[in-house]
Amino acid sequence: MLGKLLKYDLRAIYKPLSIFYGIVIGCTLLTQLFATINSDSFFIIFCKEFFKGAAIGFSIGAIINNAMNIWAYFRQNLYGDRGYLMHTLPISRNTLLASKFITATITSFTTIALGIACVLIVNGSTSETLTIIRDNFVTSLQIALVFYLEIIFVIQCGISGTIIGHRFNYNKIALSIAFGFGFFIIFNVITTAILLFWGYADPSMAWIFGSVVPPNANIEDAMHTAFNFASVIYIVYIAGLYALNTHLLKQGIDLD
Repeated sequence: MLGKLLKYDLRAIYKPLSIFYGIVIGCTLLTQLFATINSDSFFIIFCKEFFKGAAIGFSIGAIINNAMNIWAYFRQNLYGDRGYLMHTLPISRNTLLASKFITATITSFTTIALGIACVLIVNGSTSETLTIIRDNFVTSLQIALVFYLEIIFVIQCGISGTIIGHRFNYNKIALSIAFGFGFFIIFNVITTAILLFWGYADPSMAWIFGSVVPPNANIEDAMHTAFNFASVIYIVYIAGLYALNTHLLKQGIDLD
């Protein structure tokens, strides 16, 4: 049943995303097309820069659109008109939540991957870009992983906020936004506090806040450590929010 539900959820989220994907790919191709034209014409240069900016802008827009669609879709499926049908199906709430979570991980991955590919293609020569990535492969991979986990974390905050907000009888959407933003702020304050204490205990980590780093400190190792920490802390936050969501859904759902 999870497979069928996941297929349905993915289709619903990818439908609006496909428009962004098409625009991003089209603008990227047009950027490369105008870049191959060896001309100092204002029109050629303008078109190249215009489509380059559009490709990057719509890549960012696709990431935002994906998160917002997942939140809206989650609310409609569990608390809106669709909820009356959804809750009559022989599907547990754990399965409903699992499908939405897996959908978020898949669509976020493909959207971010497309955005990264777009940025790499439209900026500089391919050989230079690949050389930079190859020379900094581990760091590049760590940065991409942290960014991906951060997006999943933000989506989870929104889902948790939606579940809690709809336990009230008034201003459900406003409260959902408030609780979701509250989770985001609280967890980021916790992370900042941990890093502050860490930077105080280990001077080599002081670079995070722009402080003076001891001359003998290995900045590269410190950066890898910080990125690994960020990945672990985001995984912990995501797992904690998922467990909270599971617990809250077991207590019941009040449909609009």
